[in-house]
Amino acid sequence: MAYDTATMLPATIYRASWELMRHSKITAYISDMMNHINEKQRMQAVGMAGFVSEKLLQMATSDDTPPNVKVAALTALGRSVGMFTDKKEVKTINDDSLPELEQKLRAKMEALRLVSPPQK
Repeated sequence: MAYDTATMLPATIYRASWELMRHSKITAYISDMMNHINEKQRMQAVGMAGFVSEKLLQMATSDDTPPNVKVAALTALGRSVGMFTDKKEVKTINDDSLPELEQKLRAKMEALRLVSPPQK
């Protein structure tokens, strides 16, 4: 059943949609349609990735391509297959104990007036 929402209040529209979503056939249909849409998008992405990879390969292997463009094409191809991943090493150095860290955090929070100082 279709609804003419032009004359409906927003609360009525929300209520009607909530009621429709409680029906298992409707939720199954919506789930199926979302899966279909997601699969179509995935297939389009795979197709586009193939197209781009093919064009980059043509650029990298063509005798007419300038050397700097060849390097850029090969770099892009390498990144597309995970050859050139940027790795960041995160090192945490902290000699403070947990009570000291809690004390520093409370002092900063008090300075920003996020918490009240402890009552004495």
